[in-house]
Amino acid sequence: MDVTVHDKSVARRAVEAVIWGIPYVNYRLMAAAAEEAGASANQIVFWSRLFDWRNQTLTPNPDVVYLMPFIDTTTTGPMVWRFPQPSAARSTVR
Repeated sequence: MDVTVHDKSVARRAVEAVIWGIPYVNYRLMAAAAEEAGASANQIVFWSRLFDWRNQTLTPNPDVVYLMPFIDTTTTGPMVWRFPQPSAARSTVR
């Protein structure tokens, strides 16, 4: 079977589509889980425990506590988020 440059290009683009699509799929799965837990759009969701086998995202990190903003600007328009400067006593970076 002869593999052409076109065949290789199509295969490469298919792999790239999967790789570039993973973050979007993860975001949608996390947003769906947040909605099931009672969150709505334009809220910051804090998962207070580490993920386990029940989490169904594609690439969960079991060593991280997640804090994710779920932003929907279709009805609110642009948003500006302001966070207070951390104090030296509460900062983990020194």
